[in-house]
Amino acid sequence: MYFKKQINIDKHQIDLALASKGAEDMIKKHVEEKARLFEEYVKRFNVKRCMTTVNLRQSKT
Repeated sequence: MYFKKQINIDKHQIDLALASKGAEDMIKKHVEEKARLFEEYVKRFNVKRCMTTVNLRQSKT
């Protein structure tokens, strides 16, 4: 009984780890896409000076 419970806990932790890794990859992809679009924008409109911030708390993934 104890071992079965232990295995379930471990599986749950693995699932959590995978989920957080997935979220991390999603945020990273999202940020990279934004950065790429921003670079295109700068090239197209020849923006001389601008400031950009990446706020991960705002992007609800």
